[in-house]
Amino acid sequence: MISCTRSSLEDLPMPTSAITSTTSHQRSESEQALPASADFRAIFEGIPGNYVVIRPDFTVVAASDAFLRAANIRREEFLGRHIFDVFPDNPDDPHATGTRNLRASIERVIQMRAPDSMAVQKYDIPRPEAEGGGFEERYWSPLNSPLLGPDGRVAYIIHRVEDVTEFVQLKQRGIEQCRRTEELKTRAERVEAEVFLRAQEIQRANEQLRVANEQLSRLDELKTRFFSNVSHELRTPLTLMLCPIDELLTSAPGGLTDRQRELVELARRNARRLLKLVNTLLDFARIEAARMQVSYEALDLSALTAEVVSAFRAAVERAGLRLVVDCPPLPERVYVDREMWEKIVLNLVSNAFKFTLEGEIGIALRWAGDHVLLEVRDTGTGIPADELPRIFDRFHRIQGAHGRSHEGSGIGLALVRELVRFHMGEVHATSEVGRGSTFTVRIPAGSAHVPAERIGAERELGMTAVTVQAFVEEASQWVGGAAPPAELPLGSPASAGSAGDARPAEGPAGHVLLVEDNPDMRSYLRDVLATRWTVEAVENGEMALCAVRSRVPDLVLTDIMMPGLDGFGLLKALRAEPRTRLVPVVFISARSGEASRVHGAEAGADDYLVKPFSVRELLARVGGRIEIARLRRQLAEDVERLRESEQRFRSLADCAPMMIWMSGPSGGCEYVNTTWLRFTGRSLDEELGDGWLDAVHPDDRPLVASVCAESIETHEPFMLECQMLRRDGESRWVVTQGAPRFGAAGAFLGFVGSSLDITERKRVEDALADADRRKDEFLAMLGHELRNPMAPICVAVELLRRRSHGGPPDQHIEVIARQTRTLMRLVDDLLDVSRITRGKIELRKERIDVKAAVARAVESTREQIEARRHQIRLVLPAAAVQVLGDDVRLEQILVNLLTNACKYTDPGGHIGVTVEQRGGQVELRVRDDGIGISREVLPHVFELFHQADRSLDRAPGGLGIGLTIVRDLVALHGGSIEATSPGPGQGSEFIVRLPVAAEERAPAAADERLPAAAVGASSAPSKNAEQPSPAARKLRVLIVEDNVDAASTLADALLALGQEVWIAGDGPHALRAAAEHRPDLVLLDIGLPGMDGYEVARRLREAELCSGALVALTGYGQASDRRRAEAAGFDAHFVKPMSLDALAGVVDAAAASGARQGAADGAGASPKTRS
Repeated sequence: MISCTRSSLEDLPMPTSAITSTTSHQRSESEQALPASADFRAIFEGIPGNYVVIRPDFTVVAASDAFLRAANIRREEFLGRHIFDVFPDNPDDPHATGTRNLRASIERVIQMRAPDSMAVQKYDIPRPEAEGGGFEERYWSPLNSPLLGPDGRVAYIIHRVEDVTEFVQLKQRGIEQCRRTEELKTRAERVEAEVFLRAQEIQRANEQLRVANEQLSRLDELKTRFFSNVSHELRTPLTLMLCPIDELLTSAPGGLTDRQRELVELARRNARRLLKLVNTLLDFARIEAARMQVSYEALDLSALTAEVVSAFRAAVERAGLRLVVDCPPLPERVYVDREMWEKIVLNLVSNAFKFTLEGEIGIALRWAGDHVLLEVRDTGTGIPADELPRIFDRFHRIQGAHGRSHEGSGIGLALVRELVRFHMGEVHATSEVGRGSTFTVRIPAGSAHVPAERIGAERELGMTAVTVQAFVEEASQWVGGAAPPAELPLGSPASAGSAGDARPAEGPAGHVLLVEDNPDMRSYLRDVLATRWTVEAVENGEMALCAVRSRVPDLVLTDIMMPGLDGFGLLKALRAEPRTRLVPVVFISARSGEASRVHGAEAGADDYLVKPFSVRELLARVGGRIEIARLRRQLAEDVERLRESEQRFRSLADCAPMMIWMSGPSGGCEYVNTTWLRFTGRSLDEELGDGWLDAVHPDDRPLVASVCAESIETHEPFMLECQMLRRDGESRWVVTQGAPRFGAAGAFLGFVGSSLDITERKRVEDALADADRRKDEFLAMLGHELRNPMAPICVAVELLRRRSHGGPPDQHIEVIARQTRTLMRLVDDLLDVSRITRGKIELRKERIDVKAAVARAVESTREQIEARRHQIRLVLPAAAVQVLGDDVRLEQILVNLLTNACKYTDPGGHIGVTVEQRGGQVELRVRDDGIGISREVLPHVFELFHQADRSLDRAPGGLGIGLTIVRDLVALHGGSIEATSPGPGQGSEFIVRLPVAAEERAPAAADERLPAAAVGASSAPSKNAEQPSPAARKLRVLIVEDNVDAASTLADALLALGQEVWIAGDGPHALRAAAEHRPDLVLLDIGLPGMDGYEVARRLREAELCSGALVALTGYGQASDRRRAEAAGFDAHFVKPMSLDALAGVVDAAAASGARQGAADGAGASPKTRS
């Protein structure tokens, strides 16, 4: 580091300057050998190296001849100009960084006052116009060194640079040329020698600097310790002055006379003025000791500046001046230290107000590209020109200056300069005596100049305590008034620290231990705290420990600097004792630096109160810490209760027989109980997170993961069954249920649930399902086997009836007919119960007239009603009432109810049927005056196989399934059924309620191929004994049936209808017969030996052996059987037994279809000859 001692380096062009080293007070012999008249400029310019001397404002004042040759520029074109005006960045190079890097290096030299070595830089230089203009590519190795002035500031910067363009270009091009290699080798040797010599010089200089730095560090340490002690000694009495004064002014507004209040306010103003001076001196001490901590923030500088300036408005206007604030919004936020910027503005505005007696004070903030400019101008007395260079010197005051006050320390503007330097900025002043002055602050925009670690850093306490109020009060004094408290802006510590016009609200009760060695401070604090809490005051750390042992306080308020055991020692002892480990400790100290606060926080202090402080602040801090401690104890108790509750939960969960688990919001497992771990044989760590999925069977993992993901998305409960792997590797079925968990604020926390091993239940269910399947197969086979022998019986009975030719019916034939119908109903009921219980029954819903359905049901049961001589009464509405349902099933409901009424009503009894629409429902009531139902039996009448107790004289028969079928069919129609009875012997009533159809629909088109009877319903033997007329056209009919009786009776019936009939007993015979006779109608049984009916039907269709209708006639009557029949090519599906009426309808439909086909063939093609 170099300093100019005899004259300023602004005189560098003169040959009388002398340069000496600040690290030594003795000149070397070589220096003393120089003649006094030596031309130092000529010596400098003749130095073989490339050197340039630059002012801090980047103006060039000197350059060596070697540099001018290297830069290809003349001295008169270079000296006196801004270096970046002469050497700007190459505009053709978008990546040029030379000017920016050089500026940053020079600014670091100015800031640090130390040399700065730069890496090799690409810095192109302008090429003379005579040589074509433009820029020439150059590479440099720069070194910037400071030259200090007498005031310790950087006066000049020596810029030494070595042109390494050829070396860099050679390295970039990779050209190996012997000549250049030798040159570089020679140059390298020279550089190596120079580096060696320079290293020796640096080593010697470093040793000298080390010794000097040790001395400076020792001095800094002593100075810091001195200022720390002075701070403590000044702040403590200031606290004892300001706090009682504030309390006196605010606590008893009517207790002081006007003169007493005036004197007390005078004392407060001067105490605050003294505190302001102490703070400023301590700020300078921190700056000199390099301990000033800066916290940069991106702030709205316009708003902040205007707000700070507004604090002076009342005082300025009271003085008859105008305050002009011109701070428009800036295009972006500016990084500054808020408190430092406030001090800069306050000092400049206060200085302007002090020396402006008339006119105005103007504050302007402007955006200047990469900088921000703050101007504070006034129309005051002005500054003489010879005083301007020293206006920012520390403790400098202009003698004889005319202002509002002659008081002042001469450090305000000096502090402004130092604070501006912390922002890498500069401040300067212009003035004209009698016309006013302008102070301009220039700070860079952006954040490139700001150390990253200081952005948002913690700010020191106490730096600006009472600063704003002190400035405003001082300014108000100059115009003979006091600043009203309401004018203090910013919510700053100044306003927060003053005592308010009322005491804070009463806080929670507690016991405070006060430790303070100063008797006055101890007495005052005890009195203040005693208004809220019980206070025990002691004078040192040892006494505090004794007091704590006898009674643990709720808070310890202690000074730091005390004789014997100081505050830190007391804190350490309290934290080491379990009983006092959580007792809050608040430090009170005059040390306001960050290091002191950090030390206190690291030692375990809960709060740090800087002297001076206000009564309100003290009470708020102490009350807050006591409340926090109370809440902390309460929280600890709640945590302990929660821990106990959690332990109880875990104990209960571990004892539970099922597996219990808990997941987080993302689905990861957070807890499983011991039962889970025993089941899987895995550890808890293995199950946490997504590890629990490993216990799920690989086949079920995608399903489980999908269900869990969907539940997490919807926050809905879920239940699923899956397979899990037990610890022995066996796959076990489990049912898992999960319920969502939510926090107090409604936040989703995850799921809690259980998993239960249901393998045994699954095995039972599988066994039941298998038994149910076997039952269904048995019932289907039973129905088939019962219907097959019933078919020939029914047909035979009908044939016998029809052959009576209208005579009286044979009683024996009627007995057979009735019993056959009863047996068929029992078979149908059994099959219906099976289908309904398995949910396999299908409804063919359509609009149905309820009155018509009632009429059909009555007609179906008329024979039974007449046989028992019952009287039936129908009450039907005049208008049609329609419901949406299955016509066959609705008729079955009514038939079962009427059959039930007939069965349990004595001969000659009464049965009534009523239909009535009630709103959107229709009620069907079937009532009788029969045996009635007891109260005990009534709730069970719809249960399967349930019957009332039978007596030998009243055994109505039946299986006990008819009402069960009714209930289930009504439910399938969306309705309900109810049974009522006054009691035994008083009859009963069944009420069916069905929803009324909502709208009218167009009737479906009828199937022209077959009659409506071909829907597949079974037909019992008909009562109609009329002989059906032969078909309009004689058909060739093929009967395929393995039951000889069924085939022969069906053939007799067809012959009676005048048809031509062939019989085949199995599939192959049927195919041959069809090929031989080409039938118009095929009645085909499904359950054939060998080739079943479905296969026969497919082959008939494929070989086109049947040109007419293909009808399935079988004992299998389920919906799936009908679908298979349709898929195989059947035109209709009939369940055995088939009535003669249905048979005649099929024959007529086939004959009509054949006639239409023949007409079509005759119209569209020539007649075919059939063999």
